[in-house]
Amino acid sequence: MISKNKLNVLIVSINKSPNKDIYVPRTYDELYLPDEFYLNVEFDRLKYNVYFADQRDWTGEQFKQMYHSFEKTEPLSLEEISLVLVYDVFLNEDNFQKLKSFLEFSIEKDIPVGNHPKTILKTISKHYLKELMNNGINVVKPYITTNDKIKLINSNKKLIKKDAIGGGGYGFQIIAGSDVESFLEEKNIIQEFMPQYSDGEYSLIFLNGLFKFAISRHRNKNSGRFTNVTQGASLKEYMPSIQEIEFAKSVLNYFYSLKLPILYARIDFIKTSSGPMLTEAELQQPITPFIFKQWYSKEFCNALDQWRINWKDITTAS
Repeated sequence: MISKNKLNVLIVSINKSPNKDIYVPRTYDELYLPDEFYLNVEFDRLKYNVYFADQRDWTGEQFKQMYHSFEKTEPLSLEEISLVLVYDVFLNEDNFQKLKSFLEFSIEKDIPVGNHPKTILKTISKHYLKELMNNGINVVKPYITTNDKIKLINSNKKLIKKDAIGGGGYGFQIIAGSDVESFLEEKNIIQEFMPQYSDGEYSLIFLNGLFKFAISRHRNKNSGRFTNVTQGASLKEYMPSIQEIEFAKSVLNYFYSLKLPILYARIDFIKTSSGPMLTEAELQQPITPFIFKQWYSKEFCNALDQWRINWKDITTAS
């Protein structure tokens, strides 16, 4: 029985079960094994009634169905929801439109969402990397202009093709410059191939603008050329240098300058002779950090609750 004294919290995720009557979030193993993952414990402590909704079930004004304790339930109206956490969504061109519609609706109805919907919408497409590059951030170079295209076609450069909307290494290809013409379009992002990827990718975790901890991701025989967790890459804790922390803060400061509120952030980079080079600013969903730290889950949930409490001030300042 659902307690009336608890806050209704909605987690927007994606169902990985082929049976839509049995809801299993993509992160089920981590989310409900307390010895590995502590988020559910903290939700209980904060007296949250946790509901799940599949992003693909969004109709434009409501979710067709929700799940509570992994049982299908009548969907709550969003007026009954005190807080939404966008968690482990899977993005491609099709289901992106559903999530985009939901985020725009939440802005219109002033529903507290972490991260802020404007922040998520700004960084869903990796084309934000072009903007960062043009504003002085050291980024793995994205190729964007007609002149770039002509130069690349006539070169032997090794390039990376990624889906502009997507993650987890899906849609990743290594291509030659001579083949770029068929890929240089809005749905893709083309970047210079950096040999430093083979040395690992580094992630700095921030909460409310404060550095919390760092991890490194390394390729192995299971992950092949990928440093993505979803592809089997190895993870370990990492002690960043002051230069690397300051670099990550400079990335966040750019988004702050646009008046985009940020609750959580993961800043990814590779190491080069010129210093850290940004590969991604993950401001959409807070996945990787939780599998390492019990104390971080507690801090995260406390910050999430304060985000809900201070929502009016947060949206006023944005």
